[in-house]
Amino acid sequence: MQAKLLMPESDDLQLSRRAEEPEIKALLASIAAGDQQAMIRFYKSFESRVYAFSMRRLSNPEEAEAVVVETMYEVWKVAKNFKGDSKVETWLLGIAKYKSLDKLRARDDETDDIDDYADTMADSAPGVEQLVYAKQQAHVLSDCIGELPKDQSEALHLVYFEGSSVEEVSEIQAIPAGTVKTRLFHARKKLKDCLERNAVEV
Repeated sequence: MQAKLLMPESDDLQLSRRAEEPEIKALLASIAAGDQQAMIRFYKSFESRVYAFSMRRLSNPEEAEAVVVETMYEVWKVAKNFKGDSKVETWLLGIAKYKSLDKLRARDDETDDIDDYADTMADSAPGVEQLVYAKQQAHVLSDCIGELPKDQSEALHLVYFEGSSVEEVSEIQAIPAGTVKTRLFHARKKLKDCLERNAVEV
């Protein structure tokens, strides 16, 4: 599907703000069948929602716009895989979340790692030991997060690393806000225990 197909000229293609979930799912089914006009309508209807969602995570208009295009293109490719177990918007924002994470990972890949300069820094250079220690702490933290159940680590990452609210996590994970709070409670406890075992101050 070409990107130009995702640039509708008429606002008439946008879904009503009162569109019911069955109507949205029917639209997605049309997309799965290869209906390009349905895709254009879907794009027009959810473009602003995906952009706002991405901007909260990326704080970069160009990257957020790229996430919109990449997310919608993914919808075009995998609409047939939607099983209807969650709301379409929840499913859509789940795709946008991973596209946003890809952008954040790309930023990390462009950041110089301290290991790249380890051989060139003098042992007596100010702050070197502190930097190395901080790096070790970061590795321990990463390992501890990796030990958490997937649903807990995802909730923790969304709240503490991406700045998502409990309500947003509830929407993304398609669970009640109370369940999000429970996941965060258990994740924090397990994380604290793990960090203490590895002698990292918490």
